[in-house]
Amino acid sequence: MTVTIEELEGMSADELTALYVGLRDRKSELEETQKKISAAMQVIEAKMLTVLEAAGAESIATESGTFFVKESVKYNVEDWDTFWAFAAQAEGGSFVTKSPRKASVDEYVEAHGELPPGLSVFSERKINVRRK
Repeated sequence: MTVTIEELEGMSADELTALYVGLRDRKSELEETQKKISAAMQVIEAKMLTVLEAAGAESIATESGTFFVKESVKYNVEDWDTFWAFAAQAEGGSFVTKSPRKASVDEYVEAHGELPPGLSVFSERKINVRRK
């Protein structure tokens, strides 16, 4: 939905307020619907992962599309004090965003064969679905 200033010309303060409140309420309803859809998709993804594991497959193509698993490595700070001390000495603060910067940690692990101090690592498997 788009609204232009021209469309609002001649509307009273009460009409503007009613329109705004109505749109805000509709937005809230849509956000709730989106949360429910996302939750349902998570349940379906979990089932798809079970299907892939049972088949011993990394992907399954169907008439509707293909679903496949993608694994990504994530880093988690277990000890902020230790990690901050390390990151402060690292070149240019390249290890920190809101979380450890993956590219910098990957480079460090490749160069040193171990994680920087204060970090742990875990892999996340996520189902992706591509339309046919």
